[in-house]
Amino acid sequence: MADTNKPNDLYSALFGNIGNQGESFNQPLSDNGMYYAFLSKADFDESTGTWSVMFEVQPEKYTYNVLKNGSDVIKYSAPPVPASIFNPTFVYSEPLFTVLGVKDADNVAEASWYLIKLEKKDSGAINGLLYNPDIDVNPDNPNMSYGNYELISADLLVVPEPPIDYIPDVQLKLKEVPKVKASKKIQKALCERYYVYKKKQGIKRPRTESDSRILTYTAPVTSIGAMDIGQGNCNLLFDSAVEPYVYFDLGYPLWFYLGSLPANMRFGTPAYQGPIVQNTANDLYIVISHWDWDHWRLGRVANMQGLVWIAPNQPIGGATLNFANTLPFLILYPGAPFVILPGYAICRCTPAPGTPPAALLNNTGIAMLVFMQLPTTAAVATQVLMTGDANFDNVNGGPFLQLSGIEAAHHGSNAHGASANLPAQIGAYAGAGRVFYSYGMRPTAGGLAYVYGFPVPAAVANYQNAGWGDVATGGIEISTAEGTHIRALPATLANRGNVRVGDQTPLPLAYNNSAFYNFPNQVN
Repeated sequence: MADTNKPNDLYSALFGNIGNQGESFNQPLSDNGMYYAFLSKADFDESTGTWSVMFEVQPEKYTYNVLKNGSDVIKYSAPPVPASIFNPTFVYSEPLFTVLGVKDADNVAEASWYLIKLEKKDSGAINGLLYNPDIDVNPDNPNMSYGNYELISADLLVVPEPPIDYIPDVQLKLKEVPKVKASKKIQKALCERYYVYKKKQGIKRPRTESDSRILTYTAPVTSIGAMDIGQGNCNLLFDSAVEPYVYFDLGYPLWFYLGSLPANMRFGTPAYQGPIVQNTANDLYIVISHWDWDHWRLGRVANMQGLVWIAPNQPIGGATLNFANTLPFLILYPGAPFVILPGYAICRCTPAPGTPPAALLNNTGIAMLVFMQLPTTAAVATQVLMTGDANFDNVNGGPFLQLSGIEAAHHGSNAHGASANLPAQIGAYAGAGRVFYSYGMRPTAGGLAYVYGFPVPAAVANYQNAGWGDVATGGIEISTAEGTHIRALPATLANRGNVRVGDQTPLPLAYNNSAFYNFPNQVN
C-alpha cells in the first residue's frame, strides 16, 4: 500500500517547479502589500473595549502561484509557505468591523480567510507588528521583525461552516463566500488544503510502535499540573509514581504578550528553564485541545516536535501548518464522540445549532475528562474536566455526574457563553467545586494588565454562583497568575506560579531543573 503521508509525484513536481520560479515567490514580504490571511485569533477585551487579532499571512503572488496551478485532485496540505504573523492590538470595534466587512462581534470568525492589503505605517486604527513566526525562538535576531503595518482593506473569501451533520473526520469545515472577486480555485484550495492530511489512525488501535506508546499506562492519575506559562494553557497529568505522562495543551503566549511569562519560561534569557520535555520512561506525549497559538506554541519553543501529538482535525493557517508538518508522530483525533484512554477520556466538542461563526473554531476541538480523586480523601470516584477554549455544554460524552474539579473555559472568558451552562458538582461536593484558571498578566506603564481582560469578573462570578470556587460553600478557586487572589486589588504577581491539583507528593528530582518542578499553588 502506498504511504498516504507522502505527496505524489505530481504534487512534488508542482512544488519543485514553483520553487524554481524565483526567490521573489518565496519571500515573506509581499511586493504589492497583498496577502492571503487566515484569522487565527480574535479576542475582545471587555475592560478596554478593544480587540487583539492575529492573522497568519502569506504573500498573494506566492499563494496564487502555488494554489492556482495545482491540480484539483491533490488531497494534501498546502506546501510550506513563507508565512508571517500580523498582530494588531487595542483595536476598536468600529474600524475593525468596517474593514472586515462584518456587522458585529459574532461574525469576527476565527478560521476565516481574507485577501488583505497591508501598508507599512507606525500607527493607525488597525495597526500591528508584522513578524516571522519564529521570533519567539530567535528573540535577539532583528530580522525577525518586519515593522509595524496598517490593515488597509480585507476581502472575505472563506468562512467556517456551522456543522449540520456529524462529520467523522473533520471537526470544522470551511465554505466559500459567494460573489466575491476572487479565483474560485483559490477559494476552494483555501477551504481544502489548509488542514493536516495524515493517514487516519485509530487511537484505540495503534498502528505503529510510536503510536502504541500512548496506551502503555495503567497507573491512575494522581494530580494535574496547571503550568504558569503566562497567557496560554498548559496542563500536565501525573501518575501514581508522580511521573508526568501526558500534556493537555502546550501553549506559549503570542509575541506581544511575552511579558506575561514567568522569567523561567522566557526563552532566550539566562533565567529560562523550560518545560519538562521528556519523562524518565521516554514516553511523554501531548494532546492539544485545538490549534490555537497559545495552546500549542511551546512545542516549537521547547523543540518537542518529536513526541507523539494528538490533535483535532481543524482548519489552520500557513504558519501553524508549517509547524504541524514537522510532527512525525501526529495523530489526528478520529472524531468519535469520546475515546477512553488510561486515566482519562478525550471528548469531541461539537457546537450547538445557532452557535455564532466567531465561536465555531474554539468549540470544535477536544476536551479531556480526567479520572482522579479530588480531593485525595474523597470517598467516591471523582473527575476533573478541562475544555481548552470550548464551552462546557459543547463537550460530548456528558452529562458528567462525577465532577469535583474543572478548569475555567477559555482562560475565564465570558464570550459566547463560555461561563454559562456550567456543569454541576458530584453530590458529595455540591457547592464545593474546585476550579483552576490559566491566564496571564503583563507589566505596562500603568501597572499590571490582564491579557485580553481574562478572567472576566462576570465569568468568575458565574463560576462561583454555579458552585465552582465559592469559598463560602467550601469551594476553591486558584490561578496560575494570581494564586487564590483572583482579580484582587491591587493587582500583583507575587502569588503567581504553577498550580497542582490533587496529590501533592513532590516530583522526582530528575525534573528539578525544569520550570515545571515546583508548585507554589496547591489544590486538594
